[in-house]
Amino acid sequence: AQIQHCYEQQLVVNPNLSGKVLVSFIIGGSGNVGAVKIVESTLGSQAAEKCIVDKVSKWVFPKPRGGSSVGVKYPFFLMSNAGQK
Repeated sequence: AQIQHCYEQQLVVNPNLSGKVLVSFIIGGSGNVGAVKIVESTLGSQAAEKCIVDKVSKWVFPKPRGGSSVGVKYPFFLMSNAGQK
């Protein structure tokens, strides 16, 4: 829902906004997220991308086994349902 919110805020500005945003981040030993960055994006909206990075950086996951860090790359595919049947 947080990522969808980032997208929908910018969809108001650009109704044709769509694309893929590949986010890389580290889940630390405590479950907190760090080192968030956009690895690849076809979205074309710096505002939406910044919002996504801000949201992901505040996520908290269960602590990884053994207390070590885990690297994650996750793609978000963002597109509007407007006009589709």
